[in-house]
Amino acid sequence: MRATRFCAILMLVAANCPAREPAEWTVARSPHFSVYSDSSPETARALAAGLERLHAFFSRFIGLAPPAARELRVIAFASAREYTQFRTSPNADAFYLGAADRDYIVLPTPARGELRIPAHEYAHVLIHGTGWRLPEWLAEGISDVVSTVQLRDRGTLIGGDFPGRSAALKAARWIPLSELRLDDAPTLFYAESWAVADALMFSPSYSAGFPSLLGKLASGVPAAAAFAAVYGTTQAAVERDARARLSRPMAPTTLPAVGGAIEIRAESVTPFAAELVLADLRLANGDTAIAESLYRGMLRDHPAAAEVHAALGTIALVRGDTAAATESFARAIEFGIGDAALCFRYAALADLRGLPIRPALERAIALRPDFDDARFKLALLENNAGNPEAAVAQLRAMQEISPRRAYAWWSALGNALVDLNRRDEARHAATQARAHAATPAERDRAAQLDWMANSELAVQFDGQKVRTVRVPVGAAAHNPFVEPGDRAERIEATLREVQCNEASIALVVDSARGPLTLAVPDPTRVEIRNAGGATFEFTCGAQSARPVSVDYAASSLTLRGLTLR
Repeated sequence: MRATRFCAILMLVAANCPAREPAEWTVARSPHFSVYSDSSPETARALAAGLERLHAFFSRFIGLAPPAARELRVIAFASAREYTQFRTSPNADAFYLGAADRDYIVLPTPARGELRIPAHEYAHVLIHGTGWRLPEWLAEGISDVVSTVQLRDRGTLIGGDFPGRSAALKAARWIPLSELRLDDAPTLFYAESWAVADALMFSPSYSAGFPSLLGKLASGVPAAAAFAAVYGTTQAAVERDARARLSRPMAPTTLPAVGGAIEIRAESVTPFAAELVLADLRLANGDTAIAESLYRGMLRDHPAAAEVHAALGTIALVRGDTAAATESFARAIEFGIGDAALCFRYAALADLRGLPIRPALERAIALRPDFDDARFKLALLENNAGNPEAAVAQLRAMQEISPRRAYAWWSALGNALVDLNRRDEARHAATQARAHAATPAERDRAAQLDWMANSELAVQFDGQKVRTVRVPVGAAAHNPFVEPGDRAERIEATLREVQCNEASIALVVDSARGPLTLAVPDPTRVEIRNAGGATFEFTCGAQSARPVSVDYAASSLTLRGLTLR
């Protein structure tokens, strides 16, 4: 039964399932990669080692690195035939897939030492991980250029001619970059993208400004404006220079060697674990019906498989079946789910549908204490639930605050600190939030956070309603009875008389402006401030000349406050 189902997992790689045990799978783990392959363990180990050298190259010379603690799973099939059952398009030699909880590179196992295709896909992983919003042609062009890297013991070569691409351009009429689309002319799209990217990265005229160009494009500046700002020229001029460059011999650029001793751990993968990896790939790739069938098949032999129950819960959420999702994930927790990323993926989907997410987030953090995404989401949950102390603890337990998250992190921290009345820390958080704000709306919210850090809650009466307002810390004493629209004034005066009748009370005072009669519709709505512990009652009739300070509504001559001197 297991062998039969495993053949189904491979989606009928052969026309008929062969009557033999399924191929053995190996996982080779290195610091930045998990390479799964049904080739030999030596092949998986060699690919992991090559990918680690690529990682070192990208980090050192291109300035790209993957997000911390995000798994990159490489699935290398032993044959192209197996790979074709999973590829995303008929012409894809390999593909990159960015899922909610991990990244994938999927490809047929390359020849030992051949890193062109892995380098191209890894470039996509890194560009996606930075959050760069690059034009499609530039993202593909960079990936093509870096796929030319040759990692040697005494040096690294990159760039130079890419025969397949340059040949396609020699007799072709170039399409302007602003009109270049993959769907319109795939061959020319890839060739032109490579040629222009290579010119930008390595030609003397453009290479020095290339990091600045990336920065502007990544921040959302339109391509035409970015080229003008960085190079003082147009995209059309860059295209002409790239064409002219192709007419001359293109030698690769030589860089220092990268590498060193890398720890690679290779181990066999159980048939069940291999099934789970491939089913997860199906789910990440949007093949929901196939993935569900595979997961349910696995439960027949492994009814207590927590990760399978969690995956089925995720599928139920995608379909909007919240009852099934809740039941499946409850079973996953009951059976001791050990996949932190799956817990977080469930929490993200469940949150969109208003389901409880705390157990999933807490389980994810228990499994992986450095899971910053889960901690951040739990911190927001604690803030919204009125638990600012817990929110601060989660935020400060995070290992790394990426530039993309800095504004949101400082804002969340500042809001929690305001609730805790830790004003100095809250003011610092507001300053940092403003420094990392990227839009006018974010800057406005940071300014509002600063106001909250420098103010405190007070009661405000508005007719028959009572509401809370914020008043500056250290400002003059707040009078809660001053209503909106009062045009409140304060004057020094002498109390002369309290006029009483059946319907109302009024105070008559003398001031520098002359006599002033102030209505007292409700004595309980007048703030009395006593100097030196004196007491006061509204006693009708003439009063001994007593110095006072009165707060009143200039719009209605209504008494709002009385300070006895």
